[in-house]
Amino acid sequence: MRTPLLLLFLLGAISAMAQEYRISATLRGAGNSRIMLAAFDDLDYHVVDTAWSDAQGKVEFRLDARTPHGMYRLYSRKDMFTDFIFCGEEVELAVDPSAQGEPVKVKRSEENKGWYAYLATEKDVMGRLELITPVVDYYPAGTLKDSALAEFVRQQQRLSAAVLSLCNRKPGGMACHMAAIRKPPALLPSIPPAERLPWMQKHYFDGLNMNDTLVLRSTVYADKVIDYIGLYADRNLTQSQLEDKFTGAIDTLMTYVDPASPVYSYIVQYLVNGFERYKFEKVLAHIAENYMSQFSCEDEDQKKAVEKRLESFRRMAAGKPVPAFSVPDVQGNPISLAQLKAPYHLIVFWSSQCPHCVEMLPELSRLFQGSLRERMDILAVSLDTDRKAWLDVLSGGDYPWVHASELKGWQSKIANDFHIYATPTLILTDRQGTILAKPITLPELRTELRQKGIIE
Repeated sequence: MRTPLLLLFLLGAISAMAQEYRISATLRGAGNSRIMLAAFDDLDYHVVDTAWSDAQGKVEFRLDARTPHGMYRLYSRKDMFTDFIFCGEEVELAVDPSAQGEPVKVKRSEENKGWYAYLATEKDVMGRLELITPVVDYYPAGTLKDSALAEFVRQQQRLSAAVLSLCNRKPGGMACHMAAIRKPPALLPSIPPAERLPWMQKHYFDGLNMNDTLVLRSTVYADKVIDYIGLYADRNLTQSQLEDKFTGAIDTLMTYVDPASPVYSYIVQYLVNGFERYKFEKVLAHIAENYMSQFSCEDEDQKKAVEKRLESFRRMAAGKPVPAFSVPDVQGNPISLAQLKAPYHLIVFWSSQCPHCVEMLPELSRLFQGSLRERMDILAVSLDTDRKAWLDVLSGGDYPWVHASELKGWQSKIANDFHIYATPTLILTDRQGTILAKPITLPELRTELRQKGIIE
């Protein structure tokens, strides 16, 4: 009796593995193009398959039953893409970027029909609220204001109803879970305009399941976090003041996330990636000190990778010494810290392939005039691989400081030792090589030089 049962089991397994789902789309304007199919995983989209569209822009892919459920993306160019949900059903889309109102039409896939219907409702509701809010806030009492107040409430109820309808349609569906997290909090019209932002900052995650692993293979958590952090952005604040605001925002956010949940490590890594890009090192240090130790055992490899990056920031923080280095100058002679004799040093990492860097050099030259030359040495380290490209930039201006490069690009030892991940990067030190500041822009550098009495 065992043989027939085993055979049935194997045949069933093979049948499940053989089951395929068609993902088809007609992409207007993408005729005879190479189309990429990418899956969202590990904080980004990764290409899983490619195919060529026909003259009308129609393309087809096949996903088998083992394909992970989640958000997928179709694109021929990075700046023109269409996202959809795959959850074990066939998907057919018609995409017309020039269409008014509905650039994506879902012809097949109940999950995506529900999802795109919700997105359309959300867009309409948010647009209407934007128009109504000034009337709610500033019009005097009367019939018009009463109508606006009622409409303000009705539109937010409409959005809640759209989520409820989606979840009633398919309670366990990914679209339901995504919409429930994505929906912005409902504002009471009685909240005064001046108190609205603080209220949002405090209540943004109320009632949400921020530990829902079903939507991990989507951008929902990333979108939610960046929208929340954006509530704290203020152009009138200095970077240091902004960092204080952002650390407070992170502390509020993380109270809603269970350290034992995979969502916890996802959000921590997302925050590290974002604040690393903008060189918010005080925020990164705060994350390292308060949230790295709580990673679950299952996330040990991810924890080690993030800890390694954060440890590099700690080693390169203000008050720490720069690593010992030796890097060849234009003539091939080794340059080290001991050869910089002025009381202060500015180490600049740049590249001829970085437009911002090339634009910055003449401005830096204008700053580096008069008495500053006696008080500060500049070491400009190029992360180029092409010697001619490097020297061509130098020959185009007056840059009277020390120039050096290993000509190994991002693989340079000094770039690795200094944890350089973006250009330009500026590091101001004293004569002993102790880091005094890491200004992001030249205006910030001027401010640091004035505050430290290096220039007037």
